[in-house]
Amino acid sequence: MTHIQRADLNLIDTLPNSVLEIEKLTHFCGISNDELYNSTFHNLHRVFYCEGTAEKSRFLKGMIRREIHYCPICLREDAYIRSLWRINGVSSCVKHSCYLLQNCGKCGLPIDVNNLFNPSICPNCYSELSEEVGEYVENIDILKQQQWLSLAWEELLYNRYLSLVHEQECGMKLLYILNGSKPMYDRTYLKGTLEAYSVRLDTILQYARGTLKQRRKLHLNLILKVLFDYNISISDFFEIKIPESFKKSVIATTAKKQAIVCLSPWCSSYGTANALVKTGTLSKVYKDGSYLKTHMACLDCGCEYAYDREGQVKEKSYFADGYRFIQESKPLSLAEFQRNSGYPLNACIRIAAYFNARDLWDFRSVAVDEKLLASFATAVSKNISLTDIQNWPCWKEKYHYLIHRLHPKVMREIILLKRPAKERLPKLDYWEKLIQCCEANMLKDVTITIGGVSSQIGVTPKTLAKWGYVSYVKEMKEKQRGLRLERRRKMLYEKIDDYFKMHSENKIFSKDVYNFIGVRQSYLCGIIPEINDYVKSEMQILRENIVI
Repeated sequence: MTHIQRADLNLIDTLPNSVLEIEKLTHFCGISNDELYNSTFHNLHRVFYCEGTAEKSRFLKGMIRREIHYCPICLREDAYIRSLWRINGVSSCVKHSCYLLQNCGKCGLPIDVNNLFNPSICPNCYSELSEEVGEYVENIDILKQQQWLSLAWEELLYNRYLSLVHEQECGMKLLYILNGSKPMYDRTYLKGTLEAYSVRLDTILQYARGTLKQRRKLHLNLILKVLFDYNISISDFFEIKIPESFKKSVIATTAKKQAIVCLSPWCSSYGTANALVKTGTLSKVYKDGSYLKTHMACLDCGCEYAYDREGQVKEKSYFADGYRFIQESKPLSLAEFQRNSGYPLNACIRIAAYFNARDLWDFRSVAVDEKLLASFATAVSKNISLTDIQNWPCWKEKYHYLIHRLHPKVMREIILLKRPAKERLPKLDYWEKLIQCCEANMLKDVTITIGGVSSQIGVTPKTLAKWGYVSYVKEMKEKQRGLRLERRRKMLYEKIDDYFKMHSENKIFSKDVYNFIGVRQSYLCGIIPEINDYVKSEMQILRENIVI
């Protein structure tokens, strides 16, 4: 057996192979290697592939206490130091539902593990630690958290059947959990999730992609925090199967777009692109400022997807997110669903009707009428508008209409419907429309903007720019601004003249004039400075007249 320095005594159970000759020690004690390792942290390092001493120390940095905490009842039952008592974060004995004591009850000093010669005797004052009395844990939340943590550590320390996991696989699994177990990598969602853990997304991505320049391990404390927050046991974490679509979307470089696949767990095409078709919408800017392009829809479930500006896949129809929320919270009513999910009421009604039509969530028990469904699908195929269909007298209420509108058969017909493209006028005709539109806006004093004008003549701002018409719109906008300014200047002059006529024999101050015309002096300096000069000259004339 090698000679152990006193400062290295704590390594006997944390890193036994670094200070002990295991084969000789087990032979001397008459026990197996497994029995010896069960009293150390060896199994923890084995399952996470920690091979070097430095690697192991970083993996557990700050997690192993040098001072032991202890349960006096456990010591009375069996006098030995439990490995769990040395772990930071483990503050209670779940067996006896009491807090671990941190110091000796007699001398009040902490107990250094290197000074222990008897597990139940204080090395400072030699009093019996087992005679102390602990405080019971009354807070249920604390007790649940400690029970989960103790079970997790017991699995890590003693379960020799856990599957081994490399740092890249560990990073990928952690990323998948934080991504809400969705089949495609969602950068925006992950950034929001990771804020609670003070970890950069790029750091986790380096582990998941295997792009670390130097081999390192994710800190065990982060792994345990995430698993506790998502209520995942250690054994379940090691057995998680990650969809290939998620792996590919994570490993793909940011310069490449993610492949769009169906993100709906209930769909027969989940995680694949087998049933996806283009909807015909190339790109669109929405009211909230978001931009989506390459719109696609799944023929099997009807959900719609598109790329955002960063090339990330986004679900447009919110059914996949609604489904995950229903599965997790299991709401008993629409009101409860809206209250807990935060979705607008109309969105909640649509989600409910969508899953009602598929027999996946039935809170209203409204049945689908097969004849009505067939009529609906036929009407859609004949290009009858949804507004006209919604006005049919057969619908008992809006929800009755929605469970037919959101039925797979109808949604499939809507997706497959070939809508005729709008006829577009020749470019020169649009020039004439643009001139007429701008002149009409000038006459009615409607503010001229590129977005407003393009909408009025039926083209996009991008098309206006492509045709070179934007410069004309800007010119007309500037002309309108000049006319408005001239009208305002004239109006201000008239109001100033009126004020001085009303107070031709009274002493007044310049602030009274500006209050009357309703404009600040400093504001006029920037747009019509001559108004200020006019007020000064009129004030001077008034003073001279009063003096005379």
